[in-house]
Amino acid sequence: MKFLGVGWLCACCFFVSLVFPSSSFAQYKEIDQIGDEFARECMKARPEAKIVAVADLNEADGIKNDQGHYLSLILSSAINLHMKHKFAVAEHGGFDAALKTKGIPAQSLTTPGSTTEVAGKINVGTVVIGEFHRDQSYYLVHLSAVRVSDGAVLYSSDSKFSRSEFLDSLADPFPLPDMKDSIKPITAKDMAGGRGPVCEACPVPTYTGIAKDVRLQGTVIFNVLISKTGEVVALRPTRVLGLGLDEAAYNAITKTWRMRAARDKDGAPIAVVVPIEVSFALR
Repeated sequence: MKFLGVGWLCACCFFVSLVFPSSSFAQYKEIDQIGDEFARECMKARPEAKIVAVADLNEADGIKNDQGHYLSLILSSAINLHMKHKFAVAEHGGFDAALKTKGIPAQSLTTPGSTTEVAGKINVGTVVIGEFHRDQSYYLVHLSAVRVSDGAVLYSSDSKFSRSEFLDSLADPFPLPDMKDSIKPITAKDMAGGRGPVCEACPVPTYTGIAKDVRLQGTVIFNVLISKTGEVVALRPTRVLGLGLDEAAYNAITKTWRMRAARDKDGAPIAVVVPIEVSFALR
């Protein structure tokens, strides 16, 4: 685990080297199947799909929140796991940033025709668009891979994956509205001076069996809201790996970690949002 900042980092890094089987990540097998399906279909459409991006999904019920962005981040990772040599999936945050630079709202890519707005402006050949709906047990998603040069649908499907605490949490506001005014900025100098949050007891996350089977390794990064009592209040992913490792890190941070709160220059505890990195490595 690392506390990260722009040009700085503090504390120690936990490399998850112990492997424990888990059956609590069924939704990630389902998401992985969606990724495999769309990777295969996009690769069939070459050269139009050599670079694929996933647009923010839209809530079918018209609810406005950021969950569609995070689901697209997870789906981008799932598709990328199955892309072969000479094919690539655009990093989701980078794609959103490119859309913003070109004045294209991230949630405006809702129909095949709307994707042509990307042609000639951003270096992608295919955009996956879609919408989702949440019922009592599942996320139901309709996805289409669309060629941006003419808006032609290359592949379309309806899929579902199981709900989980982690996925459901992505619909909540971040940071929490009632805490927003109490969150204090923290700098590299503060961290270097020992005023940042400290992990007092941080057990390593569970390594999922499905990730072990394919020897998936890498780093998950979350923006984490830590209260002035040291409680992990909420977190949002900024980099994901897939195959349940993101949720394993989420569960470890929210359920088992004990933190010491950050402090201001006078030594008083404060609430902060900090990036935390969790690295997974098989030994």
